[in-house]
Amino acid sequence: MPLPRLWTALASGVLAAALAEVALRCAGFEHPSLGMRAQVWNEAEDAGLRAGTGLHAVDARQIWRPRPGAELPWAPGEHVNARGFRGPELPLERTSGVPRIALLGAETVFGPGLRQPETLAARLTAEFAQRGRRVEVLDASVLGSTLRQGLERYQHDVRPYRPDVVVSAHWGRNEHLAAPDSIVDEERITGAKGPPLAEIGRRVPLRDDLRLVQVGVWLGELYFGRGWEERDAELRALRRARQVATFGGGGERRMGYNELRDALVKLAELVRADGARLVGLATPVQPGGRFDHDVLRYYFLAVALGCESSGTPLACDREPFSRLVAAAGVKPEELARPDGELSARAVELLARGLADVLTPLLDEVRR
Repeated sequence: MPLPRLWTALASGVLAAALAEVALRCAGFEHPSLGMRAQVWNEAEDAGLRAGTGLHAVDARQIWRPRPGAELPWAPGEHVNARGFRGPELPLERTSGVPRIALLGAETVFGPGLRQPETLAARLTAEFAQRGRRVEVLDASVLGSTLRQGLERYQHDVRPYRPDVVVSAHWGRNEHLAAPDSIVDEERITGAKGPPLAEIGRRVPLRDDLRLVQVGVWLGELYFGRGWEERDAELRALRRARQVATFGGGGERRMGYNELRDALVKLAELVRADGARLVGLATPVQPGGRFDHDVLRYYFLAVALGCESSGTPLACDREPFSRLVAAAGVKPEELARPDGELSARAVELLARGLADVLTPLLDEVRR
């Protein structure tokens, strides 16, 4: 082929490719690499995880954790501290004679919508101060987390602080949810399924830059069947999400009932081996609210069984907490905000009930 014709053919090919790239972008077609499209948490949170700009960051062991320095969206001016915890930064070195308490959990402890002085960690510190006792409280909670993530959080982030007592406030709220991409937390953490956590948010050159490459990969996945399997998993996940509050939903939840029970027993063993004590913390549920359904009651039963079999005290169970509410003259409807999260008053009562259970344990623990 004469050289001018060759250059003309190449130019035409480049122009056609460029036009195809523009057309795919205008049509909104995207099929990035698995690390850029896999669902890890949910659609709203995953964008921040992948970009590294949200309240949370991907963690190779815990799936996600609070991002150091991130500003709390509901509390302008408040930030996750430099070590990745909510609240004032606590030194690793112990203060002589001052008991240390670590709080594991999710929304109950972290307090979405609440300012720092209204959180459980702050209320618990204030409650002990009113009783004439100084304590140090580490808020190791993570929004949206399960107890499986809490196990990793304890082993890698909390253990270096050498707490005297560890409180677990995981009770099924996140554990009972449908597993994203049908990958349960255990599989995601161990790498048995899904992309390695270290690859979440990592761009693959050309693969994630060019729509032409993406459409080629997509067609290949359709041809070999993987694309249809992925689409089927997405549809099944949508069905499960609508049936999450029923026993007939089927499919995988982030943690099963027995897994939650066994994880609590394992956490109790780890904490005990470190010379500390574990305490379970029940969470009040608004009657008729979005967390008041049979599935979550069954999950809470799994927590209670885990506490019983491991010799772990369970603070603020239904009856003790009801007595606190009645004594304080608080109406049940005042315990939750319109979005279903605990009110500041409920957290205050929760701290009071938790302090009642913790006080004798702090007297027993010796280092």
